[in-house]
Amino acid sequence: MKLKMDHQLFDRLRSDEDQRKLVDKLREIGLDQYVELPQIAVMGDTSSGKSSLLSAISGVSFPSADQLTTRCPTQLILTNADTFRGNVRLVRFQVDNESSTGENLFDTGEDKEALTCLDDVPGAITKLTKKLVDEGQYISDDQIVVEMSGPELPNLTLTDLPGLVRTVGDHENENIIPRVRNMVNRYMSQERTIIIAVVPANVDMHNTEILQAAQEADPNGTRTIAVVTKVDLVDAGAEQAVHDLLLNKKKKMHLGYHAVKCRSQRELTKGTTIEKGISNEIAFFGKHEYWRRLPTELWGVLELSGRLVTILQDNIRRSLPKVISEINARLAVAQKEVSRIARQELKLLLQYESRPYTQDQRLYEELDKLRQRALRSRLEEALPPANAHGLVSLTDVARTLGGVSVGQFTLSSVDREALEMEIALQAYLEVASHRFVDVVPMKLNGMILCSFFREMESEFLSITTDKKVGELLQESDGEAARRQHLFDRINTLEKAKCVIESSVPMPAPFY
Repeated sequence: MKLKMDHQLFDRLRSDEDQRKLVDKLREIGLDQYVELPQIAVMGDTSSGKSSLLSAISGVSFPSADQLTTRCPTQLILTNADTFRGNVRLVRFQVDNESSTGENLFDTGEDKEALTCLDDVPGAITKLTKKLVDEGQYISDDQIVVEMSGPELPNLTLTDLPGLVRTVGDHENENIIPRVRNMVNRYMSQERTIIIAVVPANVDMHNTEILQAAQEADPNGTRTIAVVTKVDLVDAGAEQAVHDLLLNKKKKMHLGYHAVKCRSQRELTKGTTIEKGISNEIAFFGKHEYWRRLPTELWGVLELSGRLVTILQDNIRRSLPKVISEINARLAVAQKEVSRIARQELKLLLQYESRPYTQDQRLYEELDKLRQRALRSRLEEALPPANAHGLVSLTDVARTLGGVSVGQFTLSSVDREALEMEIALQAYLEVASHRFVDVVPMKLNGMILCSFFREMESEFLSITTDKKVGELLQESDGEAARRQHLFDRINTLEKAKCVIESSVPMPAPFY
């Protein structure tokens, strides 16, 4: 049954939070490997202050100056609730050429760890990150998923990507640089991904690699928001330029800019808490000569969290009908492809059935019939009319002999009868011998060939055990993998339909 998403059905998703939870469920079953899902991805250089920003938003102290800093994508699923609850798990990645995004994330359920409080999160993330490093993965496409609900958390889902790097250490692999860039590009290129480009204010922001990459992926700036960090480190005299940039006066973007001041490395070393860092941020912007003139909705972590929630809601509301349409379309294509492959395999089997070595018996039988018909015709032309036993009529022979002159001799009746019998026997033997010479080899030939075919059939049947039949019917590894990909895709798409249908409450009956 085709899944419909009209306005009435869409309106029955009672709130924006219902829609976000629906998208998270669809991502959990792996739909994003076939259909792009709306999401927010956080990107920036390694020294942009990205980890401190995420810590302020989520309340989790992420590793920021440790050798085990972000090595793989980290997805944060945050939900506002009365009590804290959460878990951390590892989702493995594999390349899938059949998928729309070229990727395939699957939850193996390994290393899933329950969380009792926010303080448990850093240790759990470090443990999983260390596991990837121990496996030799300096940069991994595997994904750490942190799912938390609590009273201080926003209703927000976002993915943190490893920071872009330009140089590596003495004992690090140089392949890290292109691998991180390719990973960032893969997320950026997805049309339903909101790009959070984190850039420090104390550098030439327009020439940062992350903003240049974002401009390539989103040339119109419709899905990019630039978060400017480290505004406390802006050089004297450069404040006005940064101020104008934040007001979207210079390089305009649809989602604009936002300024934050997160905990510095010195504050982290001193043990400044996240709550204290946010308090210091509010005091800083309220007193600064330039930053206090900014509209309050353009600065601060708390305001940024609210903006991101709204941006994600708008993105989901805009994308969800298209997602459902793609589910229907891709499911129909996959089912059609499975049917086409089945017909193709059947056609191939029928072609094998029509090959010469399967037609030899039938061909021999047809040729033998034609040969026997030709021989019978020749014999009938050569022989005088015969009775049902193939014998020559003696009356016809006597009539023929009656016209034969025997010269001047006059035979007695006894001699004449003996002569007639001798002539008849000679004629009969001559015809019978010819018939014997023609028929006997033909019959022997048929008997020998039929015996040969029976022996061949017996030998063939003796080798068609279950194992042999399985080998004959086994398809190639490539075709088997392709068929399995199609079945996996159909299974995931059908699961997605069930998730959507179960998430949409049915209207109350009308009496």
